[in-house]
Amino acid sequence: MKKKASKPARKRAAKPRVTKKKRAVRKVVRKPVLLSGGNPQIAKAEGDAPVQAYISAINHHNYLRAWNLGGRFTSSSFASYKAGFAGTQHDTLTILSVSGNVVTAHLAALQTDGTVKNFETVFLDKGGCQIE
Repeated sequence: MKKKASKPARKRAAKPRVTKKKRAVRKVVRKPVLLSGGNPQIAKAEGDAPVQAYISAINHHNYLRAWNLGGRFTSSSFASYKAGFAGTQHDTLTILSVSGNVVTAHLAALQTDGTVKNFETVFLDKGGCQIE
């Protein structure tokens, strides 16, 4: 019996690889609504951590960090925001209560001339800080 010669396997042409185009992700920056005092907008987080971080940055004279944590919503420029602390030596924050996204605190701002300015403060972690 005679065997048939097998045909060589045909090579398939390589199909072009189909890749999905990456969608351009556009970051939408929304300016939060300020409360009536127009004071710092604190990033959303749990409890009083963002408030503590904001005041700590101010006390360490790290105004750029404080600006990024919410100070940017209080002033038209970083220079004017920073200049606003020229007379402040140290802030003492006392947390009075934390209820959901509301942090109520007392802020005692020691001035460079020795006087103290006292504020009753309400920080909202969904984007607002009201100092009354």
